[in-house]
Amino acid sequence: MQILECWTLVDITHNWMKKSSDSDFRRQERNWEIVVQTLNLRTQINLITSSAILKIDTSNMFGAKYSGNNLVWKFKFSHDFDNLYKYNNDDFFYLKRDFSQIPFTDGLKETVNFDNPVFVTEGIRKNIHFCFTD
Repeated sequence: MQILECWTLVDITHNWMKKSSDSDFRRQERNWEIVVQTLNLRTQINLITSSAILKIDTSNMFGAKYSGNNLVWKFKFSHDFDNLYKYNNDDFFYLKRDFSQIPFTDGLKETVNFDNPVFVTEGIRKNIHFCFTD
């Protein structure tokens, strides 16, 4: 079983708010649901950790537009198939393809400004990152 991490500059706070009078809580939960549903397009994932918020230097993980210290959201997940997202030498080819241009709601607790509120998986506006972990 492979364990993966998802890191993003998008507020995907998982707060369990399916119905709430606070629309920001609901928008955060909706972003979380978008990520999980996109991950489930190819297989049923197993969540290992829920979204956690950290402030880190994002210069080496995300696009050049988002360098510096920023809030990031991360979580771990697994699935039952080795190399599920791999194509040629890119271990995350299909994940990046699935997430490319998926819209989200911005203007929540992010510390960056997005030109267009869609997930970008490569280039100077990259705002979501995948990697293997233990």
